Amino acid sequence: RHQEAEYILRRTHPAGEDVHAVVEGIRREMDAAAKGDPVSWKSMLCPSKDVAKMLLIGVGIAVAQQLNGSESIVAYAPVIFERAGMAGRSESEDLFAATVLVGTVKASFVLVAALKADSWGRRPLLLISTSSMTVALTVLALSSLPTFACGWLSVLSVCCFMATFSIGVGPMTWLMAAEAFTSPYRAKGMSLATFANRFTSGLVALTFLPLSQALGGQAQYFAVYACLTLGTAIWMIRVAPETKGQTLEEIHEKVGMKDFMDQDAEEPAPGSRF
Repeated sequence: RHQEAEYILRRTHPAGEDVHAVVEGIRREMDAAAKGDPVSWKSMLCPSKDVAKMLLIGVGIAVAQQLNGSESIVAYAPVIFERAGMAGRSESEDLFAATVLVGTVKASFVLVAALKADSWGRRPLLLISTSSMTVALTVLALSSLPTFACGWLSVLSVCCFMATFSIGVGPMTWLMAAEAFTSPYRAKGMSLATFANRFTSGLVALTFLPLSQALGGQAQYFAVYACLTLGTAIWMIRVAPETKGQTLEEIHEKVGMKDFMDQDAEEPAPGSRF
């Protein structure tokens, strides 16, 4: 079905891109996967150096997506705005309208990522996203201080936060996580990445109220997450590769897994699933 694959890729890739090379790269990786032994959970949980590189990128970026407090903002937006002095409890309509605005902004800016992922690249979008989110969280923390409570500024900062989340770390996480794993490891690797992502998401959402109280208020809470988001931006600069316009083979070679892939391709496996 190579011709069918090339036809579909020509419709989805930019004009002038060598689609034949993309198909050949996919074919070589599938051949390597077919010749290799079935991947066990032991090899994922007790990884070799090369598998650890894949997990560092794939699972690491899935966790980093949630280390910015986004789930707590989505779940507790009305509480956040109220604490920031936007409205009293009798003005719930204003809080509801602001929450709807946040959701609309988040959904709308996903389209920007869909349109620009292949032209701007994954890595630039991730770095723009995390650095902008750091600024937005810092402003949100300042607008939540009792001495500087500013409702409209908290709404503006949350909207900016959600917009930059949606153009970068939101959708790009799953794209880069899938590209990080070679074919034999992709199913189990993405399972681990998804579990780590949702576990971190639930932990962030569940700890908003007790943690913000323990830290002395939501200003301190979002200041902590601003620091964590800055840390994820620095981590992405050091670890996350650019994958735009590259075959899976080229991506894995870039992150130092070419020898690992070649070894898989050369070793026959009598017990192969294929």
